Amino acid sequence: EDTMFIYGKQNFPDAIRGQENCYLLTNGLGGFSSQNIIGGASRNDHAVLMACTHAPNHRWNIIHRLEELISFKNEDIHISSQQFANGLDENGVKNLSTCEIEAFPKWLFEFKGVSIEKSLAMAFEQNTVGVSYKINNLSGQDFDFIITPWLQFVRKGQDLSKNQTFEFENN
Repeated sequence: EDTMFIYGKQNFPDAIRGQENCYLLTNGLGGFSSQNIIGGASRNDHAVLMACTHAPNHRWNIIHRLEELISFKNEDIHISSQQFANGLDENGVKNLSTCEIEAFPKWLFEFKGVSIEKSLAMAFEQNTVGVSYKINNLSGQDFDFIITPWLQFVRKGQDLSKNQTFEFENN
């Protein structure tokens, strides 16, 4: 039987407290997904997808984090949470109701008549992560849901270089 951890508003009244606990999913190859419970990357080894190309320790930070934004006609609301050195933080923690971690993490965001359930899972023996969103919109307003993956493609523990370029070939 799996152990379930349930975190509520009392566990993350602000972004600082929300960074105290983390989830960890592994894929059996040495790769993993790990972030804090409010969905941010507060440590250098946090990543939505840390792929392992050669076990046990040739790891690459592929997807560092996800920026998740709800864009109403006159207002943008982040459900992602991330603190930045320049102070332009994403404060989705204020819309986070619960984070449950059993076999995989699941988050519930609620704001202005909209609820979003997000879950994340890893495929066993593959460097693959899946993210699912269930949206219930009772707000009466149309909005765009914009998800931006922050890609890094650097070795675990290294920072993205300002001179790093990305090339896409053959799809």
